Amino acid sequence: SAFVALNAAVSLRPELAAAYSLLGVTLARLGDIANATLAYERALSMLADGADDQDPQTLHITRATRLNFATSLWSAGQQELARAQLEQFGKELEVWRASAAGPDAAVVAGYQEMLAAVGGGQR
Repeated sequence: SAFVALNAAVSLRPELAAAYSLLGVTLARLGDIANATLAYERALSMLADGADDQDPQTLHITRATRLNFATSLWSAGQQELARAQLEQFGKELEVWRASAAGPDAAVVAGYQEMLAAVGGGQR
């Protein structure tokens, strides 16, 4: 299963933030939002601590983690925490929009849809 594989991945390579991010998605889908939150937070912390904030792969993983975290929280009924993650994603989105490789229209649309759902308006 995905859980077994990702659990092994983080045990063997604990420095891989992407593995923690994917573990968060998997745990959230299994209904374990408490451990999913720990996995997402670990991934975001690792990405913030040692990452080159201009590295395209790091930026992609950070954005995906933040948006997946918000979605997982929302699905688990934790709207306030989901809103906080979306607000942070919105700040990152503004920087992304200003870059040469701006966000895909589908990402922006998905973000705006979710933001509207949590009562945060549109950006």
